[in-house]
Amino acid sequence: MNKKEMGERIKKLRTDHHMSTNDLAKQLGITPRTLTSIEKGVRGIKIDRLITIVDIFDITLDYLIVGKEAHVSIV
Repeated sequence: MNKKEMGERIKKLRTDHHMSTNDLAKQLGITPRTLTSIEKGVRGIKIDRLITIVDIFDITLDYLIVGKEAHVSIV
């Protein structure tokens, strides 16, 4: 897990969804300053907050942590 890359994905998700740092931080129960540190890769993030991000943006945990897109194979 690369904290910097994961932080960049979090920031991209937030900005793509037109959310402010304050909005997402409030939903995660952290300060905007803490969220900024996470987005810059300076600080890690707890798994429960990662799961909240997954729910908010309707993404997979794989994508958030390692950048792996989900591929569904239809048989």
